[in-house]
Formats: sequence, structure tokens, C-alpha cells
Amino acid sequence: MNQFNSKKIGRTEAESFVSMENLQEVQNVPSINPINLNYFGNENCKPGHSFGPFVRTSFVLHMVTAGRGKLRKAGNKIWEISAGQAFLIFPGEETVYKADLEDPWSYMWIGFHGLRAEEMMKKAGFSKECPVITCRNMDKMKETMDRLLLSRDLTYVNELYRMGAVYHLIALLTENSAVTDVLTDISPDADRIYVDAAVNLLINNANGSIKVSEVARRIGISRSYLTSIFKKEMKVSPQ
Repeated sequence: MNQFNSKKIGRTEAESFVSMENLQEVQNVPSINPINLNYFGNENCKPGHSFGPFVRTSFVLHMVTAGRGKLRKAGNKIWEISAGQAFLIFPGEETVYKADLEDPWSYMWIGFHGLRAEEMMKKAGFSKECPVITCRNMDKMKETMDRLLLSRDLTYVNELYRMGAVYHLIALLTENSAVTDVLTDISPDADRIYVDAAVNLLINNANGSIKVSEVARRIGISRSYLTSIFKKEMKVSPQ
């Protein structure tokens, strides 16, 4: 596995397997982004090829473009998955997934984390109880992943391309969602508006040049109230 930029970025290119790993090690865009890419790739699996049991530390999304396979979680809950479907592994879950012996699957994957990652996946229709969805637009997902795989050079421009591709994939997934209130349930209340405004100010002053009290003053609320709603919405303090 080649190493790039002295930051232990892994890149593997083989006949049936392409991947890039540890992208967060060279992330130049502030990590307060709602979602951050860790790694991505694709693979044409051999019959019976399996991965696990393994516990992920981030979200991992697999999009199956051909063939069949199975996903098993702790407790022996099994899902049979085929071309045109996507499955999501949540952080902290022990899983095993295995290609079919007669019609092994090919899939694309992305690993990611972020303050809004779980929320975005829920709106796309995933849950721990139902981690598989059917995708009517897998062809568009494949096009987006192909562009993502081309942006493998570790430049700032390619980092922006990769971020855009991840958001595009999530948008395509959400188009498939059976959740009927995807648009209506994200209308922000007053607290959400304040928190979003605070996040924008913090991102634009990521060098630490702005204090929390100044953020609160600019958006018109007290520091204590900002801290309270920020922790509620973002699960971290504004500091």
C-alpha cells in the first residue's frame, strides 16, 4: 500500500479492488463539517469472499452494483442483499458480510463520520433495525462514485470534489427514502436557526479568533443560552 504526504494515507489499486483510506489525516477543510469522508473504494468480490466479524468506528455505506451477498449483525440477524440495494453499518456494530457463492456481489463503499452523519442517514431511510434500502438511482450513484475515485490526488481542489461527491451520494440516497416527511421535518425551529448561525460563524473563524461570547452577541442571544442549545443540537460545546 503506497503512502502519500507523509500522513499514512493508504491507496490500493488492484484488478478487482480500488480504495483510499485515512483521508481524515490530511483534511484541510474544517472538521466541523456536518459529514467528513474517511475512506472510499470499490471491489468485485470473489465467490464466498467475506469481511468480519469487525466493529467499525465510523459509518460505512455499501452500494451493491451487481451480484448478491448477505449481511449479518450480532444476534445473527441476517439480511440478503442484491444488486440495486445499499446497506449501512453503524459505528460500534459488529458485522460480517459475505459474497454469494454463485453470484458474488460487486460494491462501492464510503466510510464517514460527522456531527450530522446519523441524522442524514436516518433521513435517507436507514436505521439499525433496517440497514438496507433499495436504490432506484444506482446508476447515478455509480457515476458519482466513479468521479470520487478519480479525485484520489491529495490536493485541496480534489478534497472539495470529494466533499461534493459525498453530499451528492447522500442526496441520491435520500431520493429513494420511503420517509414521507424528509423535507418537512427538517424545517428549523428557533434554536436550530441560532445553532446554524453559530456554526457558520465558528467555521468562518476556525483559527480561534472569535470567542463564544462574541458569537452569542452577534446572533442576539446570551452565551449561556447558546451553550445550552449548542450542546443539545450538536452534542458538543461551542468551545
